[in-house]
Parts: sequence; structure tokens; C-alpha cells
Amino acid sequence: MRTKITQKHRLFCLPSAGSSASMYRHWDEKLTEVQVTPIEYPGRGARFSAPYAKSIKSLAQEVANTIIREMTNEETPNFSLFGHSLGALVSWEVCLELDRKQYSLPQSLWVSARKAPHFKPSAERRSDLSDKDLLSLLNNMGGTPAELLAAPEFQALMLPIVRADFKLHDNYLYDREHNGTPRLAIPIIALGGKADEQVPYDTLREWQQYTTTGFEQFEFSGGHFYLQEPDFLDWLQGKLPLLNN
Repeated sequence: MRTKITQKHRLFCLPSAGSSASMYRHWDEKLTEVQVTPIEYPGRGARFSAPYAKSIKSLAQEVANTIIREMTNEETPNFSLFGHSLGALVSWEVCLELDRKQYSLPQSLWVSARKAPHFKPSAERRSDLSDKDLLSLLNNMGGTPAELLAAPEFQALMLPIVRADFKLHDNYLYDREHNGTPRLAIPIIALGGKADEQVPYDTLREWQQYTTTGFEQFEFSGGHFYLQEPDFLDWLQGKLPLLNN
């Protein structure tokens, strides 16, 4: 049975490494089925003066508390999570934290451009790369105009944030954090770009291990930041009313 989402449905959106809530700034113009609520990590954007998160776990705890506060006035919490890259891993940990707090789970979890939690995103410690190598990696990943990456002022602002976020990934040890495979009783939807060299599309299917209900997987044209392609939000707008299957 399909139930259409009401306008009260909240879509909490978690950004990628090096990004801020502003990466979702245009989503509310397109996604009229939901109330888009971007999450701001500490150390950037509106929270620039806040210290960086120390771990994935502590960041997930903070985001979970933010969601609970945001939903305080809701009689029945009605929300979903969308996380891109680093945000996908954080959003999954947020679900586990909400479950530990015995709070309502999201109706669905959307994980974008990130391998399943038991995979390391990279064999190398990206937070330890030289500035030159880090800029080269960011250029290859896309998502940031080359002229911005070449600007010294932008580098001075962005590279510390990117390093702090990559350090979260580098220091995350799945086996240390979890015994076995925690499985959520909510649907998981995994999304990826055809040309994403960082996250091969086939690795996304491993997310199905983490749900006891439904799993879907979709592929789009583009690379790691495929969601910047103009057709993506049109597709997502059409998909959102089916979340309550």
C-alpha cells in the first residue's frame, strides 16, 4: 500500500566531507513533497567557530540530539534521513543512536555515494595527504569548481575542514564500534554515480545487510557528486511520495 507523504514530512540532509549545509540550499525549491532540513556540522557555515567533531560517533550523537529537538513539537515524528558520502555513514550512525535512545526511527534512510559501513572509504589516510595531493584528490572527485580549488583564499578556508572530515573517516573502525552487523527496521535506499571512481556502484549493494525491511539501489549519470546533475532532484521529487510503502 502506498501512502503519500504530507508536507509535514521532514528530510534531514547530511553533507559530505568538506561541505556544509549549503550543499542542500536549493533542494527545498524542488522537493515540494517534504520539508528539507539541512544539518550543519561544526566548524563550517553557520557553525564556523565551533570545534570540529572528534569522531563519527560523537557527530552522530550530536545530530541525533538535533533531530530530537527539531521534532519536539511533532505529535508523531515523521522524517527521513539523506546523507551524501561522509553524511551517509553519519546518518546510519544517527539511526543507531536514535534507536539507543529509544526514539522513533526515520521512515527511511537514503545513503548516497558511500560504501557500506564495514568498508573503509580509502586504503590511504586522506587526512595526512599533502596540500597538493589533497587538492588533486578533491579535483578528481568533482563537486568543487577548479578555479575555487586554485584560489589560495579558498584553500586556506576549505583544506582544514576537509582534513578534519577525512580524519573522521580515517579514524573510524567499524569492528571497534560494532559487534556483528546492526540492522535497522527501516528501508535503506542506496544511490550512486556511474562514473564515481571513489565508490564503485557494485559496493553500494552491501548496504542491504543493514536493513531488515526493504532495500533499493539506483544509479545515475555523473561521478561522486552526481546529485549536482540537473535531473537528479526531478527524480528524487518523483520518488519521495513512495517513501511510506
